[in-house]
Amino acid sequence: PKYTDRPQRPGETEGKGIHFLSSEGMAKKDKEKDFFFTLNYVSFLYGWTHADLEKYSDKNVSIAITLESLSDLLKTNLDFVPILLTVDEQNFDLLETRIKKQLDYINLDVIKKKDADKIIEQRLKFAKKEIGNIKKYIEVVEKTEKGKVFNIKDDGTLATEILPYISSLKMQ
Repeated sequence: PKYTDRPQRPGETEGKGIHFLSSEGMAKKDKEKDFFFTLNYVSFLYGWTHADLEKYSDKNVSIAITLESLSDLLKTNLDFVPILLTVDEQNFDLLETRIKKQLDYINLDVIKKKDADKIIEQRLKFAKKEIGNIKKYIEVVEKTEKGKVFNIKDDGTLATEILPYISSLKMQ
């Protein structure tokens, strides 16, 4: 599970893959070196703990990170397989749809939708910035022994390409 100081989204349950802490709580865990890895994403801190890494050491553990944080993760000397998910700019509607689902956009009132629109704009702008740098990250991932790059084309890519690849790693 990851830890974060961002607000809980509709449909998220505390303790089910995510823990919500105050900014002070996150800073305390970070200062005490509880996290093996942290990153900032759209003004919120995310972290993954040594204890959870140890607890789930017999399983395939995944963490979602930003491209900018990949080089920091590589410096941790963890044994991991990087899987890079990319989206072509012409398929950004997939990102927007996913973000709206996370925000429960369809059920928001007019005022909250205006706030959500700002969040969506901010996240899409961040994604466009990352796409501008994607080539160097593709090279980094492809240089690793088992790293793989997937281009998300539609909602089926996860089931038809990514999950089968992850399952094949368990067999090795």
